[in-house]
Amino acid sequence: MVGILTVFVFILLIHNNFAKTILVEELTKWTLRNKTSSLRIDVPRLPSGVYTALKDTYGDILDPGNDVSLRWIANQSWIYSTSFNSAELGLDSHINLTLHGIDTVSKVHLNGALLGQTDNMFVRYSFAIGHLLLPSPSQNILEIEILSPLQEASRRARELEDLGVVTGPISCPRARGDVECHRNHLRKMQMSFGGEWNPAALSLGIWKPVVVEYYVVAVFRDVDVAIKRNDSHWTMDCRAFLSTHASENFYAQLVVNANELLDDRYVLNQQLVSIDSPVIEFKIHIPKDRVILWWPNGYGKQKLYPVLFSVKCYTSEDRHTLSSRTESQKLLKIGFRTIELVEDTDHIGRTFFFRVNGHPIFMKGANYVPAHTLPELSADADADFSPRPEPMVSTPSLGVPESGKNLSNNPQSLNYGDVHFWDDKDGFSPETYPHARFVSEFGYSSLPMKSTWQRALADSADDSDLEIARLIRSRQHDPKGFIPILQLIAHQLPFVPQNWDEDIEKFIYFSQVAQAMATKTALEVFRSLRTGNHTMGALMWQLNDVWVAPTWSCIDFYGNPKLLYYWTKELLAPTSVIALYDNNSNNLNITLTREDFSEHRDSQLYYVLVNTYLWTDLIPKKTIARAFGLGSNNLEMRQIPLEYLLYENHLKEELFLEIILEDEYGNSVARNFFYPVPLNKIIGIKDPELTLEVEGQDCKAATSPYANSFSLRITVRYPALLVYLELVHPYYVKERHRFSTNGFTQTQPKKTIHLVFESDTVCMTLTTDHIKVQTINQYLI
Repeated sequence: MVGILTVFVFILLIHNNFAKTILVEELTKWTLRNKTSSLRIDVPRLPSGVYTALKDTYGDILDPGNDVSLRWIANQSWIYSTSFNSAELGLDSHINLTLHGIDTVSKVHLNGALLGQTDNMFVRYSFAIGHLLLPSPSQNILEIEILSPLQEASRRARELEDLGVVTGPISCPRARGDVECHRNHLRKMQMSFGGEWNPAALSLGIWKPVVVEYYVVAVFRDVDVAIKRNDSHWTMDCRAFLSTHASENFYAQLVVNANELLDDRYVLNQQLVSIDSPVIEFKIHIPKDRVILWWPNGYGKQKLYPVLFSVKCYTSEDRHTLSSRTESQKLLKIGFRTIELVEDTDHIGRTFFFRVNGHPIFMKGANYVPAHTLPELSADADADFSPRPEPMVSTPSLGVPESGKNLSNNPQSLNYGDVHFWDDKDGFSPETYPHARFVSEFGYSSLPMKSTWQRALADSADDSDLEIARLIRSRQHDPKGFIPILQLIAHQLPFVPQNWDEDIEKFIYFSQVAQAMATKTALEVFRSLRTGNHTMGALMWQLNDVWVAPTWSCIDFYGNPKLLYYWTKELLAPTSVIALYDNNSNNLNITLTREDFSEHRDSQLYYVLVNTYLWTDLIPKKTIARAFGLGSNNLEMRQIPLEYLLYENHLKEELFLEIILEDEYGNSVARNFFYPVPLNKIIGIKDPELTLEVEGQDCKAATSPYANSFSLRITVRYPALLVYLELVHPYYVKERHRFSTNGFTQTQPKKTIHLVFESDTVCMTLTTDHIKVQTINQYLI
C-alpha cells in the first residue's frame, strides 16, 4: 500500500511540475561612466538616462538654461556597466540577454566580447549569451556603450552627403530655441532634437528593462489580437509571437483562459512552429451574447475582458523533461468593438470618418505628447490590443485610397483625408475655419500661470517678473515668436500686448483667455459641420507639456489646467448647444448636437432658451424659446436673426446672450454664451462688485486622511465676464489641485465653486487672500 502511494505521489509530481516558468532576471543596479572614466556614478535602478543620472551633479535639464548648457552630455559617449551571476547553466538550456529599450545607438559587450549593436530606440534586441556566461560565483560583466546621438547623426549625414545622396532638408531647420540637425538619420524619438513646443534634449540611456532569460526552447514575447464580428459570433484573430535561438523547428502548446468569455479554456496542442517565423496564429470564436461592447467615451462603457495566454514549447512531440523552463504567459485586457475608416465617394470628394460598432463617431479630443522630454521619465504604457489597421502614409493626407509611394502635392485638400489647421487669422471668427473632412491638428498657444513659472525658477534666488520674462523669452521656440499670441489677443481683448513683459500676470491671463475663446470657436464650427459626415473629427494640439514654456497645451508641465482645459468639459460634452454668428446673413445659428448611441430610435424633446442680458443687470431683459426634437447621434440647426435677439434701442456693444439647453423636464443640459462684439468693444460694463468667501474643513477636528476640499462662494451685483480663479498660496500652489470650473461668465448673484487637492496627508487651510480673482470687467472699466 505504501509503495502504491509512493508511485502515485511521484506521478502527481511529474504531472504538476512538468513545466516550469521561464526564468527572467532583471538587471537593475548599474554604473555609468564617460568614455575616459573621468566621471563615474552609481545608477540604482532602471529605466535610466544619462541626463537623469547626472541630475544631482549638473542640474535638471529642465532648469532654466540647462537645455543649452548641458548640451555637452549628448556630445559624448557613455557606458553603462553591471555585473551578475549566472542563475542556471545547462546543456539543454538557452540564455538570452534581452534589451527592451536602448536609446539609441550602442555597442553591447559581455565579458569582453561584442554581442552586437543597437541603432533603433523603438525595437527590442535579444542576444544569445549562454556560450559566454561564467559559472557562479564568477561575475559576468555587461557593458553597454551608448554613442553620442549628435555625433552619430552627423556622421551618418556626412557619409550620405559624400555619396551624393540627399535624404532630407539640405539645411538644418532652425527654430528660435535651437534644434539639433539630422534627426532623420536616427531611429530615435524625434522630439529629442527639439521643436516649437519642446527643448532640444538628445537623451541617451536604457529606457526600458534589461533582462536575462533562462529557457529551454522559446520565449513568448507578445500576443496581438484583432477583433472581428459576424451575425452570431465575435472572433479573436490572434498571433502569438515567440523568440528563439533554436536550430530546428519546435512544438508548442497554447492555452487561453478567459472565464468571462469562454466556458472552457481554449487549447491548441502540438503546434509545429517554424524557427524562421516563430508565430502561432489561431482564432477563438465567442458567442455574441457573452460580450458587452466597448464604446468610445460618451457613447457607452469601456468594458475590458482579462484574457490569459500561456505557451509551453518543446523540442519534439514527446515534449520535454521534468521541470524544464518551457512556459511563459501574457495577460491582456481586451475590448470588443469593430472600427473602420470610412472613405466613401460623395458629392464633395470622399468621407473620412470612423465607424465604431457600425456607428459613425465624431472624433474629438486632444493630441497627447510624451509625458517627459526624457523617455526614461515617461510612463511606459502598452496598447491593450492591436486592430492591425492599414497605415496612413502621412498626416495630413488625402486618405488611404491615395496612399502610395509618392506623397500628394496637396495633402491639405479640404475634400479628402485629414488636414492640419494653423493660421494667424482672427481665431475668434467662425469664417476662419476650414470645412474639412477631418481636422487632426489645430490649436493656439498660451502661457502657463505665473506660479508655474515661479516654480520653474525655484532654485533661483530671483523669481521676479524680470526673471520670469527672461525665462519666457528663452522658452519661446515658435519661429514666429510671440506674434501669433499677441495678434490673437489684439483681435478681441482689452490688452495692449506690445509691452507684455511689463505686466506678466495680465499677459498670462489674456493668453489663456484668447486660447480658450479661439479653440471654442473652432470646435463649435467643426462640430456644427457633422451633417452628412462632412466634418467628422477635431483634435486639439496639444493636451500636455514636457516643460514650462509658451506652448499649445491645455495642461502645463506640473499638471495645472489652463483655462481651456476647464472649458473642454462643456466644449466636448456629448450633448451641446452651439451658437455661431453668420456674418453674411446677420443670423445667429443655434445648433443642437447629440453625439451618443442608442440601440433604439430615440428622439428626445429639448428646449433652447436665449436670454438677452445688458451688462448692467443680472436679470435678463428678454427671453425667447425654441423646441428641438433630436435623436441619438444627430444634430439640428436653427437660424435666428440677431436683430430679433437685441433689446429695445440698446446697441450690440451693450449686451450679451446666454443660451441654455433644457430637457423636456426643465433640467439644464448645456449652457453657452454669445458676445455680439469683440470683448474690447463692450460698452457699459460695470464693476461686478465681486466678493469671495472660502469654506473648508476644521483642521482642529479633522483626522487623516484629510479631505482637502474647499467651497468658494462668489457673489456679484453685476454680470462678471470670464471670472478666472488662481491659487496663490505660497506652499499649496505646488500641490495638484483643480477647480470645479474656471473662466466662467457669472449671471447669477451667487455661485459656488469647489477647489479640490489631491494630497490628503496634511490638513490645509485657505483664506480669501490665497485665491486671486480676475475678470475682464476690471480691464474694461
